[in-house]
Amino acid sequence: MARLTQDQWRALIDEHAASGQTAMAFCAERGIDNKYFSTRKSQLSKPSNTSGFVAVTTKPTESQSIQLIAGAVQLRIPTGVSAQWLADFIKALV
Repeated sequence: MARLTQDQWRALIDEHAASGQTAMAFCAERGIDNKYFSTRKSQLSKPSNTSGFVAVTTKPTESQSIQLIAGAVQLRIPTGVSAQWLADFIKALV
């Protein structure tokens, strides 16, 4: 099978969803490796513009803060917040 673009994979995944077939049967009919199909489906279901990580930097200032940067969004958090609060906050973002 020729190499497919992301758009072609998305169309194939949508076709599978509409087919009512199991992934194994769908892939067998089309000569696609079932494990690879599953891998591509999983990869493409993740948000494409984020790696899952948020850059965290600290800069010494008069009132020290933690700066979170995700794309064009910047957020400064005072260093006085608890580690648990910060962990819960980051989990809520993901």
